[in-house]
Amino acid sequence: MIGSLQWLVAQCRFDMGFHVNVIQGESPPTIGTLIRANALVREFKRHGNFELVFRPVDFRKAGIVVLSDAALGNVAVCGSNQGDVVEKTYKQACYFVLVAEQSLLQGEQGLFNILDARSRRIPRVCRFTYAAETLSAEETLDCGQLARGLLALAQGRQLT
Repeated sequence: MIGSLQWLVAQCRFDMGFHVNVIQGESPPTIGTLIRANALVREFKRHGNFELVFRPVDFRKAGIVVLSDAALGNVAVCGSNQGDVVEKTYKQACYFVLVAEQSLLQGEQGLFNILDARSRRIPRVCRFTYAAETLSAEETLDCGQLARGLLALAQGRQLT
């Protein structure tokens, strides 16, 4: 069941990434894990008509936008987001990589499409929110650089 939900998250249900990641990371799994997983399946089914809409964006004039975020202390050592605040010592990070119209790049309204998204637990110990945010931003920058290089190639530009 978790593998099927993870596939959905990887393909198009980025909005559910945190919840699936937390369930998937619970170790050892318990009856509570199964109950939360079943509730998650019901939530997926409740929004069974969810769709991503990709708008036409002229890739010749587009740019790459990356967004990252991290939360300090929202996941317990066992992988669960359940429990007391003092038990939640691990961090969750996420990012989005977008291809965006020129107007959005200039701070105005504009269209964009999601190229990549991910939610994951940060494997390192972070004592401060800034450390978690920095680790999240580091991975986001790497993914953004890859997307930027691919877009540059599509636009016929030299990577150098």
